[in-house]
Amino acid sequence: MPRSVAIIGTGSAGMVAALSMKREFGDDVDVHVYDQFKSFKMSQGVELALSPPFQIVMKALDHDVEAVMRERACETHTTVVRDSAGERIPFVEEMMNSVDEGGVGKTPEGDLVRCPTLQISRGVYMSILQDEFFKAMGGKDAATKHLHWDHKLEAVVPEGEGGKKTLRFANGEQVTGVDLVVGADGVHSAVRRACFDDVPARHVGANIIYGVIPGTPDIHHKDAFNIVAAATFSMVSSEIVDSEGKRMTWWAIVHTDREKHDSPTSSIKAYRTFWESKADVKQLAHDLVAEEEGDTLPKKFVAMTAEEGFLYAGFFLDRDPTTLKQWGNGEMGAVCIGDAVHAIQPWAGMGASLAAEDAFLLGKMIAKHGWNKLQDAFDELQALQLPRVQFYRQITLNNAPQGIISEDLMVPIETVVEQFGDQRSLEKCPAWNQFCAHFRVKSA
Repeated sequence: MPRSVAIIGTGSAGMVAALSMKREFGDDVDVHVYDQFKSFKMSQGVELALSPPFQIVMKALDHDVEAVMRERACETHTTVVRDSAGERIPFVEEMMNSVDEGGVGKTPEGDLVRCPTLQISRGVYMSILQDEFFKAMGGKDAATKHLHWDHKLEAVVPEGEGGKKTLRFANGEQVTGVDLVVGADGVHSAVRRACFDDVPARHVGANIIYGVIPGTPDIHHKDAFNIVAAATFSMVSSEIVDSEGKRMTWWAIVHTDREKHDSPTSSIKAYRTFWESKADVKQLAHDLVAEEEGDTLPKKFVAMTAEEGFLYAGFFLDRDPTTLKQWGNGEMGAVCIGDAVHAIQPWAGMGASLAAEDAFLLGKMIAKHGWNKLQDAFDELQALQLPRVQFYRQITLNNAPQGIISEDLMVPIETVVEQFGDQRSLEKCPAWNQFCAHFRVKSA
């Protein structure tokens, strides 16, 4: 009889977990994915950076997911940092570009592989994963029976001996006989609350507004990740490809002046209510760039953005991966991955990449250790991924815009490498060398 796997969440972690479980076990698992929303969230988090291990994951998922992602991604060769007037800031550029060194490595078979820095629209990425999920489940009609919207998890109840569980949802439905619950439901994870702890994520005090401009304007340096260091905020931009294959320029304004907008800071819930009530993204953007004098780069980006190009306003949370001592509970048959364990700030573009790595390794580890040794599988997953998460979490602290992180939390890249290993490339990353050597996952 197939093992019953319930994955909570349809983001990067959830969909890759579903693909990984089907890849490893085929019809020996009955995979169902549940989400509290009514459809895939295609708009939030416009841009993703595809790390070398993430590219291995995409290639190893079979089908044509990796080829499609490369077709839809844009390559960035360097980081360009300027002030509001457009003048380059060389010493900051040097620091930022040092993070991306070493994008060439060797596979366990000795093949040389170049892993370029690729940027992709989250909407495109999620549409690719959605299509791959449909294929893995035998077509769209068959897949809809395994994809359950409007299912907000409320409780996970053990059924007694044997490790089976009952899931209870807010809509009144119950699912019985579940062998494995995967918490891929983000920073406010219901699985984490139900099965582990209720330690809240930390609000870092940063807000974001972003939009897109068709094509590549002259004020954007092509083939580069652009950063503008303004007086009261930072602006970033890079090229992406939309769902129709058209090139666009994505921009985001990040600011920390919460008091200026009379926003409550007493709790995450109160802050979310305030910020999400600000529906006029265009007005927020214009108000922020107007704070600087002169014809600045941020003003030009905002002025070039059409009404429909102002996409989203939100804020950032951070979750220390060490607050959850064990990511999985083998006896209960529950595990948390992605932002449910290690939500990091976006200054390295690695959140969705790390979530996908977790999800892919989850299937691999269960296949290696077996269903009767889930704790061993969860522990090895955590041992492989924790150094990578800690490495990039520190990089995000180093890269954070002025005013978000105190300088005493910033650590030189050499020290980060010494603490957690060099996680930037295949050749230098010890955890992924171990992974590739064990499973012979080719990447070239």
